[in-house]
Amino acid sequence: MKTKYYLYGFFLLSLSALLYAASLPNFYFEKGIPGIGFFCLVPFFLVLFFVPTIRHAYYSITIWSSLYILFTFYWLKNFREYAAFTFFSVLILFSLLYTPILAVMKSIMNTKKNAYRPFLLSFAWLAFEYIRSRGYLGFPWGLLSQTVHQSLSFIQIAQIGGEWLVNLFVVYGNVVLFEALLYYLQKNPAALKLCASNSLNTATPTIRVLDKTRQQSAQALSFHLVFLFVIYAGSVSFGFYSLQNESKLPAQHTVHTLTIQQNFDSWQQTSPERTLEKLTSLTNKFLETPEVKAADLDMILWSETSLLFPYQPKEIGQSYVFYNTNPKDESFFSFLNRIQTPLLTGVPFLNRQETNVYYNAASLIDADGNILGSYSKNQLVPMAEYSPLQSIAFFSDLLKSLNIYSPWTPGGSIHPIELPIQRDGQVEKIKLGLIICFEDAFSFISREHAQKGAHLLVNLSNVSWASTPVSQEQQLVTSKFRAIETGLPLIRSTNSGISSLVDPWGRVVQSAPIFQEAMLLSSIPLQKNNTLFLVIGDSIALFCLVAFLLTALLLYYEQRRASKP
Repeated sequence: MKTKYYLYGFFLLSLSALLYAASLPNFYFEKGIPGIGFFCLVPFFLVLFFVPTIRHAYYSITIWSSLYILFTFYWLKNFREYAAFTFFSVLILFSLLYTPILAVMKSIMNTKKNAYRPFLLSFAWLAFEYIRSRGYLGFPWGLLSQTVHQSLSFIQIAQIGGEWLVNLFVVYGNVVLFEALLYYLQKNPAALKLCASNSLNTATPTIRVLDKTRQQSAQALSFHLVFLFVIYAGSVSFGFYSLQNESKLPAQHTVHTLTIQQNFDSWQQTSPERTLEKLTSLTNKFLETPEVKAADLDMILWSETSLLFPYQPKEIGQSYVFYNTNPKDESFFSFLNRIQTPLLTGVPFLNRQETNVYYNAASLIDADGNILGSYSKNQLVPMAEYSPLQSIAFFSDLLKSLNIYSPWTPGGSIHPIELPIQRDGQVEKIKLGLIICFEDAFSFISREHAQKGAHLLVNLSNVSWASTPVSQEQQLVTSKFRAIETGLPLIRSTNSGISSLVDPWGRVVQSAPIFQEAMLLSSIPLQKNNTLFLVIGDSIALFCLVAFLLTALLLYYEQRRASKP
């Protein structure tokens, strides 16, 4: 019998993880299935409620986390020597964070104070999502809020509280539906007995709690259902109003850009000379098209690390020699002088004040080869780009023996750079908030750019390592939230996809095909939607974290008091 109930629990955990993954961009549905995110956690909460001990809860979350990562991030297998490390590091991160949080969630589920349970469970979940999104191992990819990214009217509340508010409302909806299912089980003893059996015949106390507090649960459920309807209706109404009134926002300027998507295979070893030749040749090809010739370009964009050789001001030796002699047919400096358009490109940046310190950077280069501004990536990919222990010889040698290199150093600050544009005979300065690679998953970076006056967010990325459209689609989802939170347009320049333009309301206005050589000719109205998120930032997530810690503390003291004779 135990095997039967184990399989029953495993089925519910698998169902929850599968629904979660299906709501995100996936192998079968490139955008994900709309609406599933609003109830995908219900089977998981059901298992968590009926398992008898914290130890069983830990087993459950380990199974759920493994399945969630497999279903959602299966493309990590394409990272070759990094695949196993990346998968298990994410799994370990999830498991370590979930252990104390699950203990509290399980204790919350066992409490008789049902009226507060949906709020407390929601706070606990958001606390986990926030913690896993911060720090060196931060991984805010595939958050619960991203499962509802296609509900454009609903996610406009990110203007108010960021992605965290969307996350909170979605998990609250899941918890209320879970509570509604528990109420149904109260009314159906046979179904309740079946679910309780899943806890290996030790759920009698759970059944007593349900029976003892049935009327209180009914009243609490009625309140939460009404409250859920109010906040969801309010969210959709706010979003609908925002989307309908976007045309009333004036555009200070319109910036004309040409984005080059080169579609290079990042796993294929190539020389800096060959890469530069391909890039300039492809750019020349697109510059000759009629629509580009007719455009008055303000900027050309190349993706992350498009230049493989460090680029320094022209008077510095090796850099000058390389870019003055390559490509052979027309040097890079000659190319810049001929196109007479500033080029924003990803490039290694060498800190000449220290030995062998390189940054994964983006530089804006003018027609004379001068750097108008640079930004260095702050949130580096753990191990693959940066390891805090890489300065230790033993650890560095160990990583190299595994073919794992961490060549970059984190950037020192977050700051926009200025793009000069000609308008009516005058030079205007447009501030660009640069975001490199998966930095678009971290809201604090784009928020700081916006607070410092950025007019346009620019994401230079290279996700071709994953070798699948799903990873590109999932990253685009995070960019939509950054645009909504900051109220700024966002343009993405990528190696293999998805090069795109996102407006301040998270709508993808333009996009290039994935895994193809392509260009994106964009006229970007610089509209700015002043959002409350720029003021309050992560306050909602921090509130939930504090509420979770206080709840954990209170439950601990209650259990200690109850255990005393």
